Amino acid sequence: MSGRWRKAAGSPHAETTRPVVVPVQPRWSLSQITTYRSELKDELIAAAAAGFQGIGLWRTKLSAYEDQTVAELMHQHGMHAASLSWAGGFTGSLGFSYEEALEDARDAVRQAARLQAETLILVTGSQNGHILPHCRKTARDALLLLADEASDRGVRLALLPMQARFQQSATFLHTVDETLKLLDMMKHPGIGLAFDTFHLWPTPSLLDRIPAIAPRTFLVQVSDSPLDPRDHLDRRLPGEGALPLPEILNQFLSHGYRGYFDVQVWSEDVWRMPPAEVITACHRFAPAVAGAVTRFA
Repeated sequence: MSGRWRKAAGSPHAETTRPVVVPVQPRWSLSQITTYRSELKDELIAAAAAGFQGIGLWRTKLSAYEDQTVAELMHQHGMHAASLSWAGGFTGSLGFSYEEALEDARDAVRQAARLQAETLILVTGSQNGHILPHCRKTARDALLLLADEASDRGVRLALLPMQARFQQSATFLHTVDETLKLLDMMKHPGIGLAFDTFHLWPTPSLLDRIPAIAPRTFLVQVSDSPLDPRDHLDRRLPGEGALPLPEILNQFLSHGYRGYFDVQVWSEDVWRMPPAEVITACHRFAPAVAGAVTRFA
């Protein structure tokens, strides 16, 4: 039956079926970090005009606004909140006690709900002199306390691992495997992975692993990079670096990922560019990403 499939033998209604490749359209959001020096209204206008559907909100940039104002501006420009960044620091490395970090994270959950953000990004805090089992237990306890409230409010929690050589103060999670291990300890459907291409592209056999990673990923943060970046600000606009971004993102799409691709570029060079030019350049990369799934008809 070369190239053809049939229903089970003996079926009284056996029919010839064939595989059909169905395109999958990605959802794109623009992180406020990419346009770090811009005002929210200007970001929303330019992002909507460029073709973005969502925006990755940052708590520090929203501090000058009432949440109701932010929600009204997003609605006015037809934009959705892809994510809210960030909360965490449960191990004490960011200057907060465990109780202070937990209460701040609760505030962030409530703010994410008010803004109808799909995902709240969390960082655990660094090892901070503790042994790793203690760090995992501390983070696990905090996350489980937050997860039910977040789920009740329609917010998902996404853990963000970062390369150790660049972000040692932020999190003790530096690899996909370390993060999945912590997720396995919790087994909560409302807690998943935030996959950042800058931090995680060196993952061994990454393309082969994405089919298993994609179902556990709540947000994919997108930036390009030279192969050997100088520091955490040495990032590039998508398509202007050395990373195999189309292959990575298409692999996510083709294996069930339906969250946002959030363009998040930390770069002094980018921040000096005219914001409208940055936003247009970011979305110019979008046609390179168009996943597909095979169905049978």
